[in-house]
Amino acid sequence: MPILEGPGRPTEQTVIVRPSAAIELEWLLHSAVREEFRADHPALHALFDEDRPDLLGVVAATWAGEDPAGVEPGSGEPAGGERGLVAFTELVLVAHHGGLLFEADASVLLDALPDLCASVPTGPEDWPLVAETDLDRRIALHRLTRLRRSAEVRRRFVDVVRRVWEAASASWEREGRPAVAEAVTAKEAMLSKGASWRDLVKGSPHFGENAERVVAALPPGGEIAVVPAYFAHVGLLYDLPGCVLLGIRAEEPGPAARERSEGLARRLRAISDPTRLAIVDSLRARPLTVTELAQRFGVAQPTISNHVKLLRDAGLVAEVRDGTRRNLVVDRDVGRMLVDDVARVLDAAPPQGAVPPPAPGEPQ
Repeated sequence: MPILEGPGRPTEQTVIVRPSAAIELEWLLHSAVREEFRADHPALHALFDEDRPDLLGVVAATWAGEDPAGVEPGSGEPAGGERGLVAFTELVLVAHHGGLLFEADASVLLDALPDLCASVPTGPEDWPLVAETDLDRRIALHRLTRLRRSAEVRRRFVDVVRRVWEAASASWEREGRPAVAEAVTAKEAMLSKGASWRDLVKGSPHFGENAERVVAALPPGGEIAVVPAYFAHVGLLYDLPGCVLLGIRAEEPGPAARERSEGLARRLRAISDPTRLAIVDSLRARPLTVTELAQRFGVAQPTISNHVKLLRDAGLVAEVRDGTRRNLVVDRDVGRMLVDDVARVLDAAPPQGAVPPPAPGEPQ
């Protein structure tokens, strides 16, 4: 699913805006094998790197030994060094085959997935995929063939998809669904006022001549589908029979983003005071009591207690009993999370439009 850049030309094709559980799932699976995707998305980082790191290996092994000859098993790397498919294009093709590409309810797709995998067409005439590289097209069709022919491959594939969705469903209900609903409503309002598909994807990396080419090749009645996705990294392009799909990132709604940032802001406020930052530094070296901290800094014990309370409320410092001593210690896990959160906020991605073009066959 390549992403390309460049200006577009007018088109008279039908434009629709839809959510897609299949695209959400594709991004989830893809992110499990792309660390940079997870680093860019707090929900994906929390899911795979903090809560369920066990799923990383599970997803990576989905197609181990199953991709065509000449491609190293499970890596998408052919012997010649050209990078092959690391996305899960086959899931999108199966959903399209079953008429469920724009189904918003993942449970509907998951329930139908075994039967759809067993009946999906697998020929190049069924899936021209002209926007893909030859290698990516070959791998995608090979995976469809394996899904159709092998009940064991289907069982394993469906199990991985279901496990990943079950792990992500809480984040989806809490943050993802509202974000996508808000994005769909906003894009539909633009569409009702005469916006083009280029207007709808503005703010995402531009979809260039490759998109223009596949859009121009759409038959009468074909659709350009703009799909906001919460778990997206940046954007994607799929050319499918009768449809060109342009995936964009559905940003977290403002209130939810503010709520998520409040914890980070509270922790930053807690260490913004020089004395409190010095307390954290002292406790990083060894546990100390409130009395010992007061003596160390030459201030009244109630003053130190107030500083410690703010640090404890922010989760940075905890109290641990050692006999009669009530030691204060730094919660190193919270400290690492604080550093990671600040890095994600401040180490922003390049401005959109300045994103380097991907390698052939590589989505962003």
